[in-house]
Amino acid sequence: MGLLVAIGCAGSSGTGGGGNGNTPDAGGGDDASADDSGGDDAAVDKLTWTFIYNTYIAKGATAGHCGNVGCHATARGGFLCGTQSNCYVSITNSNPSVGGKMVDPKNPSASVILDPVNSPVYWFSTSAGNMPEGALTPNAQAKADITAWINAGAPNN
Repeated sequence: MGLLVAIGCAGSSGTGGGGNGNTPDAGGGDDASADDSGGDDAAVDKLTWTFIYNTYIAKGATAGHCGNVGCHATARGGFLCGTQSNCYVSITNSNPSVGGKMVDPKNPSASVILDPVNSPVYWFSTSAGNMPEGALTPNAQAKADITAWINAGAPNN
C-alpha cells in the first residue's frame, strides 16, 4: 500500500517513513488492488477523486491533510474539506480568495492549483505556496497525481 501524502496544514511530522509525508516518491507504486495483473489499472485508479481525496486531502494518520482540525475541516480561506463530498464542491467552485477555481474540471489549465505562480500549494508554486504548512519540500508524486487527475477532467468518482 502506498504512503499517504498531504496537502494542507502540516504543523507536525507524520508517522512512518515519510516524516511529514512529503517525500518525492510518496504515493506511488503500490496503489493497485490485489487482483491487478498489469500496471494499467493502478494508473486509472489514481485518476479518481476517491484516490486524490484519500491520499492527499482527507483527515488521516499523516499530519498535514487538509481535512485536519485547524486546517480545512471547517471552512477556512473559502475551502471546506471535512468530507470527500463537500471538499470536491469547495475546490471546484469559484473562490475569490484564490482568483478562480482551485480545480476547474471543464478547463483544467485554468485550475489555480496548477498555476506555477499563484497556486497556494508549494508543490505547484514554490514562490507563492504555503501549503502544506511547515512541509515545504518537493513532492513530485503528489504533483504528478493531482495534475493527471485534473487533466483527466477532475472526475468526481
